Amino acid sequence: MRPVLVYENPMKTKPATKEQPGSGQFERLSFIERRLFWLGRFNRRELGERFGLSHTRQTADMGLYKELSGHVEYDRLTKRYHPTEGFSPVLTGTANEDFTSLLLVGDLKGALPPERLSVAPSPLRSVDGAVTRAVVQAIGQNWSLKILYASMSRPEPIWRVISPHAMGSDGQRWHVRAFCHEAETYKDFVLGRILEVGERGSGRGSLDQDREWHEVVDLVVVPDPRLSQGARKAIESDFCMENGQAVIQVRRALLWYVAKHWNLDGEPFEDPRRQQIVLQDPGILFGK
Repeated sequence: MRPVLVYENPMKTKPATKEQPGSGQFERLSFIERRLFWLGRFNRRELGERFGLSHTRQTADMGLYKELSGHVEYDRLTKRYHPTEGFSPVLTGTANEDFTSLLLVGDLKGALPPERLSVAPSPLRSVDGAVTRAVVQAIGQNWSLKILYASMSRPEPIWRVISPHAMGSDGQRWHVRAFCHEAETYKDFVLGRILEVGERGSGRGSLDQDREWHEVVDLVVVPDPRLSQGARKAIESDFCMENGQAVIQVRRALLWYVAKHWNLDGEPFEDPRRQQIVLQDPGILFGK
C-alpha cells in the first residue's frame, strides 16, 4: 500500500555528516523544510521549542539545511528565514503529505491560532485504554485473548477467544484484525465493542496466513456521471484525478469500510451532488 505520512531517511543507517544527515538530524531538518514550505518562514527558536535544542545546535542544523537547499535566506528585519525563488523540497513529500495531520499534530502544529482553525466534530467512539493495551501486547507476544464482545448480530455480548495479529482504522474507529477461534477464520473486531478482556493463551493463526489483509485492491473512482461537465471537472480536481479517475489502494480487509464511507457499496444517493464519486467497476467489491 502507499505509505501515508511515513518519510524515512534513506541514509539513516549511515553516520551523520553534512552530506548525509543522521536519523535524528533528518527529523529536525524535515521540520525546518515543512515550516519553510507551508508557512514561508522559519525561526531557529522553533527548533529549540520542538526538540529542546541548544542555540548552538539550532544554528548548526539551520546552517546545514541552508547548504542542502541552497534557496533559503535570512531576513534581518523579521529575524526569520524565508525560502527564495527556486526553493523546492529536498527531504520531504511536502505537498503530498497529509496537511491536516501536519497542522494538528505534526510539524505545523501551532502554525495557526485557535480562532483561525476548526475541524468538524464527530460523535465520540468508545475506546478503553486497558482493552487497547491488552490487544497491542497480544499482537506483540502472539497471545490469544478471551474477550467479552458486543456483536451487532447477537442480542447479548458473548465471551469468545481471538488471536490478534494487526490493527486498522476506517478513519472513524479502530479495529483489531484477529483469528477468531470460534469461526476458525480471520475477522475484524471493533475495539469499542470489546467490553472486557479475560485470560490470555497461546495464539493461533498468523498474519502471513490472512489473505485479505495482504491483498491490495485498486478501487477506481470516477465523478458521478449524472453531474454536469463543470461539476465533474470540479470533482476531478478535488479528488486529484488523472484522466477522469482516481485509484485508491486499499487492503481487501478494509475494502468495505472505504466503500461504505463514500457510499460506494449500494445505490447512489438520489442527488449526484451529494454522491460525487462512484466506482468505475462495482464488481471489485465482490472480488470480480
